[in-house]
Formats: sequence, C-alpha cells, structure tokens
Amino acid sequence: MIKFSNATQKYSNNLNKKGIAHQFAFGQITVYINLSPDNRVNEILADMVKKLAGETSEEGGMEIAFLINNNVSRKAISIHTFQLVMKFFEQIFLSSNRSRQCNKFCKKHNLNRYGIFPGIRLRASEEVIMSSNAEEIVNHEGVAFSFAYEKIHNVKHQPERSSQHSLETIKATPLISWYFENIHKLKGKELLWFMTNIVDYQIAKTEIRKLTKRNSRVAYYYKLAIDMYPKPLSYKKVVGDERFPCEYIYQAINSRLIPTMRIGKLVYEVTQEEISRRLEETQERFIDETELKIMLMRVDTGSGKTATIGDLFASNMAYVGPTHKLIKQFMADVQKWNPYIDIVYIPQILDEDIPECEYKEQMKYHEKRGEWKKASQFRRKAILEHGSPRQQRLLREYDEAMNKKDGSPFITHSRLINKGRGFFNKKRFENVDTIIIDEDILPSLFPSSLHSDSTVIKNIKAVLKLVEEDLTDSGFGVTTGRNPSYDKNRMKLRDALLLFIDQIKKAKFEGIIKNEAKNTFELNKAILSSYTKRCENITFDLFNVLEAEILTCKNHSQWPSTIYTQDYSHVLRGKKILLMSATLDKEVHLQLFRKRINWNTEWVDMPRTKIKGRIISHPDLSTTKSALTKNPERINMINEKIKEIGCIDHVITYKDRKNEIKNDDVSHMHFYNTAGYNDYSGRNLAIVGTPNNIPENAATLHYLIYGEVPKSLQYEKEKRELIYDLKSRPVTKDEFRFSFFTFDHVDDERARSIHLWSTYNELLQAVGRARLTHHDCEVHVFSRLPIPQCVFNYELA
Repeated sequence: MIKFSNATQKYSNNLNKKGIAHQFAFGQITVYINLSPDNRVNEILADMVKKLAGETSEEGGMEIAFLINNNVSRKAISIHTFQLVMKFFEQIFLSSNRSRQCNKFCKKHNLNRYGIFPGIRLRASEEVIMSSNAEEIVNHEGVAFSFAYEKIHNVKHQPERSSQHSLETIKATPLISWYFENIHKLKGKELLWFMTNIVDYQIAKTEIRKLTKRNSRVAYYYKLAIDMYPKPLSYKKVVGDERFPCEYIYQAINSRLIPTMRIGKLVYEVTQEEISRRLEETQERFIDETELKIMLMRVDTGSGKTATIGDLFASNMAYVGPTHKLIKQFMADVQKWNPYIDIVYIPQILDEDIPECEYKEQMKYHEKRGEWKKASQFRRKAILEHGSPRQQRLLREYDEAMNKKDGSPFITHSRLINKGRGFFNKKRFENVDTIIIDEDILPSLFPSSLHSDSTVIKNIKAVLKLVEEDLTDSGFGVTTGRNPSYDKNRMKLRDALLLFIDQIKKAKFEGIIKNEAKNTFELNKAILSSYTKRCENITFDLFNVLEAEILTCKNHSQWPSTIYTQDYSHVLRGKKILLMSATLDKEVHLQLFRKRINWNTEWVDMPRTKIKGRIISHPDLSTTKSALTKNPERINMINEKIKEIGCIDHVITYKDRKNEIKNDDVSHMHFYNTAGYNDYSGRNLAIVGTPNNIPENAATLHYLIYGEVPKSLQYEKEKRELIYDLKSRPVTKDEFRFSFFTFDHVDDERARSIHLWSTYNELLQAVGRARLTHHDCEVHVFSRLPIPQCVFNYELA
C-alpha cells in the first residue's frame, strides 16, 4: 500500500471523482496496492496518485510513506496497478495540454513516455528479452515501465521501409489499399490503426489531408496518430488482435462517459457586416432567378436574415413565420421600407378570445373529432352572440383577411399547412410566386400524433360496424350480385379500414411502414365523414390518423401505441421557396426537400457570425430528462451554479421542470416554444437540459428521406418485440467530440445525423434568444452537447 500524510478532504474528493478507491482519516490517505520491488516504479505510482488527487507543489503536497505489502487480497479496499495507470493516462490524454504534461512527468522520473501507458505499453516478448536494454524494463502488474535512455518501440515491430515510398507502393498491401478505398466506412479502432500505419509517409499524408478537409472524423484520428505514434506500426498487425497496441486509447476516447471536448480548430467566423453583405447578395440572386427552385439557407440566429429580406420584399411574395409575434414585427419592418405593399395579415383568434358559453364547448368537441368546419361554425356563433366588441372586431378583421384574393399574405407555418395548396390557387393570390419562410418549417410539414393502438382500433371498428350494417341493409352481401357504385365505394372503404388495422399490427414487426390505405381514405372522405358523424364515441381526429403518410411503432409494455406522421410537403410545390434558419441541416433538409418537394434545391451555408457575447458550456453532467429523473441531485447542483453565476435573467428548460429551477429573480420559458422570440435579446440566459427527441421520430424522418428503416431497429422473435439498439456513442460534430445516446448500428450514420440534428435543433433555438451577435451578454448551457463558438466550464462533476 501507499500511505500519504498531510492529506486533506479536497485530495480525497478528487480521488473519489477519479474512481481511485482509498481510505481517508486523520489527515492520512491510504491506497492499497501491490508495490514493485523496484522503487523507481513505486515513485511513479505514488506520483500518479498525487496528480490524480490534485496535489501541486505550491500547496506543499502530501508526504509519502511506502509500506510494501504484496498480499492485499483480504483488504476491503484494493486497486490494481493497471487500473491506476489507466486513470492517470486518461487524465493526461483528455487534458488540453496532454503532450506537455506527459513529457514533464516522464522527464521527472527518467521514464520513456511510450513505455508506461497501457494503450501502447511494452510486452514481455522475445524481442524485449533479447534487447540489450532489457534490464531497463520493469514489468509490474501488467504494465511495462521503460527507463531506457533511448526510446524502445519493440511492440511496433520496426518496419523495414522508407518514408519516401510512392503511394502505389504503400497501397500495394491489400489491407491498406482496401482501407484507403473505404476510409469513410472504417470503425474507430480500424481508422486509428490505419492512421498509425501511414502517419510517417509524406505521400500518404498529402492524400489524407485532402480527406481531412471534408471529414472531421478522419482529421481527428490522424491528429491522434501524429500525437501518439512517432513511428508507423507494422502492416503485419491485425485489427482485433489481443496485442493491438492502441486498445486502451480507443476505449478511452470511446467511453460512454467521454467528456465533451474540442478536437479541432475554432469555426470560421466573419463580422456582422460581412454576413449582411453575403445575405443581401444571396437573397438578391435568389429573387432574380426565374426558375422554380428552393433555396435552403443556414444562417445564425440574430444575423439579420429577416431584416435583409424585408428590404427586398416585393408584392409577388408571401411571408411565412413561426409565430404571430414575429409576423407582426416583420410587417412593421416591411411597411417601413415598402409602404406600398398590400399586406394581408390573418389575425390570430385564441381560445381565450372566445367567450365561455355552450357554443365554445361544442367547438372544442368538434375540434377533437377533427370536424373543423363545424368547429369554425360554433366559434363564430360564440363570438357573434356572446363576444365583446373587441372580440367581434377581431372576427371581422379575420373574415376580411380570409376573403381577400390579392396582396401579399403574412401567415404562420401552421395556417399555411392547414389551408394547404388551396391557399394559393388560381382564384386567390395569383400574384404570389415566391414564398419566404422564416425559421424551420419541417416540424409543421411532417407533424405526428401518438395514439394507443387499442383506442384507434376500437374507433375504426365502430366505423366498420356501421359500414357493414349499411352494406347488409342495401342487399350488397357476399352472396348477392348487386353492384351499385355507391356500395362499391363503401366496400373499398371497408377494405381500407380492415387493411389499416392490419397495418397497425404489421408495424409491430417492421417498425415503420407506409400507409397503403391513404389514397382510399382521401378519395372516400365524404363517405367516411358521414360515418364518423354517426359515431358518438370518437374522441380524436380520426381523419388525421387514417390519412397519415407512415405508421411508426412505439413499443411500450403497458401502453402499445403508434405514431401517425403526416406529409404536407405538397403545399410548397409550384412556388419558389426561400427557407432561412439557424437550425437547418444539410443531411436532413437538403435530402428531404429534394425528394419530397423539388429536385432543384440549393443549399447555402453562411459562415458563423462573430458574437459580441459569450456562450459558456457546462458539459460535466448529462441533463436529458431521463438523467435528471434518475439523478435529482443534479437539479440542485445546477441551481447552485446559477445562483453562483448571479447574473442570470431568464431560464429556458423543460416545460415540466420549470418549477424545479428555483430562483425568484428569473423568468422561465420552456423548450419547443422559443423560435422567433425576441424578448430575451441582450439578456443573460441559462439553458438547462438536452431536449433529446425520441428515437422513433428520428427513425420516421429517416424513413421519409431514404425509404428504409434504420438498422438499429430490429424485431426480436424471442422477446416478441421491436428493439432499438441505442447506446451512448462518441460523436464527432464540427470541432467537437462528445457522448450521445443514439442508434448504435455501424450502418446507421445517417440515422445518427438525423437524431443529433433533432436534438441540436431546439438547443440552438434556445441559445439564439439572447441575440449574441448584437449584444454583449452571456448564455450558460447546461448540456453535454457543445454549442458552436462556446467556451467550456468544467466545475459541476
């Protein structure tokens, strides 16, 4: 064991955080460990413990006493030398100045730095024994310590080759040649092995650098190979071999507990003036183009995208925004710059604008059933007969706007979708050929609803019963030969309802399926509507379920249910579209818009805008809903940190966690309700949480884009259920590397990208509320997901 005196509680706490078992009492720390006969090794082990405890020379440090005891099996606390070295190596490896720290430590102990770490340690092989420097190698508890003056790399089987070989010569080895051709398919371990093999070849380095410009993952592993391997490994090494020298390195960087860290250069930033110039040039180019196209523009929140297009806004355009508040703000800007544009704004009538009366209850009843026309009739009756003068005036403005046929409509995402293609038809707004969409409209284009299977099937069977009764009453049975056209349609409807029930069951095996009965329901909507009116027990919008584009199984042992996803992408066809948002993703939006709306879709990625304020990321703890539920103490830790910061004005978090972030001096907003909100501009914010989207939604989007189910979703016959193979994986995005709980199958890279985007989407929206490009304020983000342009603060864990 190793005993330290002059110890403090701080040292003990640090060792606990690092997972080093020990005893602390009366100012002494005792670590039970088998020591080596060689005191040089014992000095190294003791120094490692001191480093892990956080001891510095400025503090005077802990005094060390050695008590050699090679039989600690009876002790309650013990630690393996190999585990201690791994913990120390992990700290050195993950620190920002790892190379300097490592060199300093090795120099202090006259130690060959490539001989102590378990990832690249020397082995007790014949080559080591035959080496003239064998006496300088000490093996202890699975770790080989090299005190040789010259660096020894026996484990690498010194290759007999020159770094001046041609690329063709290097690729002559079949395995290396295959790796070059399939570099984007390589797993982490394979990619790291490949990089260490070609790191010293100048001609290979040139080709790899071309790849690193397009693939941050290749760049990361190449940099790791340069840092950790001064010589290339032998081609004879086999990936998966138990002697694979970077095994521990791979495990360390791919740990599910991997800290969020920056692995690349800072993103390229430009000034607000430069962004404004580029925005204007790009938007003008889009407006001047005559062909039917879509332009997807990713541009940071607060960069002035809305203000720039407002100056260019013309009478042949319509504006679509996420909220009425943002629409009104844009209306004021356009009227200031272009006072002659005839703006058609359809005011919002909220539930609170409808007086409490029997008509309002009837309205809500029909809305639940999806009978929108009837709901609208009762809404109108409630206002006309019981409404205040203000409410009646609002209804008149609504009617006037809805009856207009010319002008430039200013409407919300949801209203555009609900009105469908009928909003822009030959009789209305013929002048509009261009639609400007502010913020991401994708959630409105592909909305989804979740219903229990038993409820949906029960409602469908209620409709089926009425259909069967009518077919029997009309004499149209299996044994009759009558075949009137109306009964034909009712039979088609009956068959489609039966098929839909089968599809719900089929989704339990395949995970996601296309609704093959959708067209039948759309063609027989009038007949179906007549039956739903007769079914008093229907409590939800059955049309919305039956006309879904795809069905996704959501397994739950106590509540089996299905997600029904709509496809309203057709409402954007036939128009020029400019979509601008900070949360667009090339892998998601470009593929989806090209496939579903218009193949002529252009992707424009604006550079990052320099921010005046600061984004401080606190990535120590996982803050997903699940993590906070399992670890409620984390809320208290975050609360204390927010109080310590002291200048937080507003908090954005989960809707059902708002009351747990207790601070009387701040106001709260919840996720999924932040897009376009400007009231927090210039204020100091705390963003608490990682609003991770459920994997079923990401899988659904993957199916919409690529027409296939992610490989991580499989039906297990033994368990008789669908299983999502999800794990915490190391993810590299832009200049960051972090842990993310997502699809684990090696072929699900695209599904992981979609899942990651769906999580980043809301987090970036929340950060954008502070408008950091214009204001010198701070946004503190308590999430493992790093935000572009952030700085890290590790103090919570």
